[in-house]
Amino acid sequence: MGTVVRNWLSAHPDTDAWREVWAWANASFGPIPRYHACFVFVQYPELVPEGKLPELWKEIIGVVYKPDKKEPEEIEYETWALRRDLACHYVRHLESLLPDTDSANIGCFALWFSEQVARLFPDTQDASRFYREKWVKPPADTSIDIWLAASPHIRRSFLRYAIFMIPFPFAIGLFCVMGEKLEQLAPEKQSEEIRAQFHKSLILHFVSYIPFPVQTPDDPTYSIQCSMAETILRWAQYQVEGERKALEHLVASNQELGSANGLCKALRKLADSKLADQIAVAIALKAKAYNDPSITEGVWEVLSDAAWRQAVLGNVDERVLGLLVEAFSIFQIDNQDKWSSLLPHYIAELCEKTEDAERRRHLFRYVIHTSLASETVSAVRRLLRGGQKDKFLELVNEYREGVESMRSEYPPWVAGKLRGLMANLHVT
Repeated sequence: MGTVVRNWLSAHPDTDAWREVWAWANASFGPIPRYHACFVFVQYPELVPEGKLPELWKEIIGVVYKPDKKEPEEIEYETWALRRDLACHYVRHLESLLPDTDSANIGCFALWFSEQVARLFPDTQDASRFYREKWVKPPADTSIDIWLAASPHIRRSFLRYAIFMIPFPFAIGLFCVMGEKLEQLAPEKQSEEIRAQFHKSLILHFVSYIPFPVQTPDDPTYSIQCSMAETILRWAQYQVEGERKALEHLVASNQELGSANGLCKALRKLADSKLADQIAVAIALKAKAYNDPSITEGVWEVLSDAAWRQAVLGNVDERVLGLLVEAFSIFQIDNQDKWSSLLPHYIAELCEKTEDAERRRHLFRYVIHTSLASETVSAVRRLLRGGQKDKFLELVNEYREGVESMRSEYPPWVAGKLRGLMANLHVT
């Protein structure tokens, strides 16, 4: 968009770019035009009139900030969240219908279609929240269940990773291009509230984007393929020493988790890490599972260690466990072979050993999902024919009831996968 405006100005040198761009954004529907307007003036701050930088920073906050519930409603979080939830829903729905297809094609269509659907709803925060929770969430929950049962093999792409792993890619895109011109945007002259909101947003989105590229590629397709490192490090220069060092540490940590050796090393030490570090490693692993096949063998070496599985998968917080198993499931779908034959049994072994009923519930579901991904039932039979089979009776009935209630929703090929599993879901 910045290039479009620069080319336009070369033919219309007397045009007031600030007035024209914001007039277009104000007359357009939804939050995305405002992102593009911010993008123009972040790339070309020299086009911002004298005295208008505070207005630009307020608009930037509208793109990047996720407010607490008690904060003002004019922050445009809900309109962004509506589009995010729709895009994820359509990707899962289409992947379940069209396995073994190009994920970039599906992602492009899903992003376009989610905007068309979002335009059917009123362009307000309250309306976006209402329709997101009441209209979008129920079918989205159904599409998640079907997608997990389908475990479709989909050709990887950066766009698929971005839709599934980055909650607010437009915010990340803006952060990624701000670093080069940050000084010209005069962050030190902005209000304390704006600086605090920007700082909080930078940290929040950093966590959702690890491991981001340390260097920007020569010819990126999307702005989110550029590096946030420059923005973080330049922003750090405006902070007090403690916060500056913390931001510099984040960039260094990201660089470590971005390498295959660094991530596998952190994975091995996960049992001794703090919860925040465990979450960061698990998010980074899931991101790598989507977009970096070179790490597969290193991850398998860690996972195949029985002592590591018990120490980590048998004890970590359930949020970390979920992220790790999701990552392993992606590796399983993409690689098959030993992942398919052994991963369900690795999880089943943990399921047999745990004494925590809630953890057993989660692990049982993971056994089901990884078994469906490998189209095998031996791990499920192991649980339901073993010495602790009585512990799984309630879980079996719960899963069977869920599948039966959704029977008409499954695509035929997914229903076929489920048929073999369901025939084995009996505790004898």
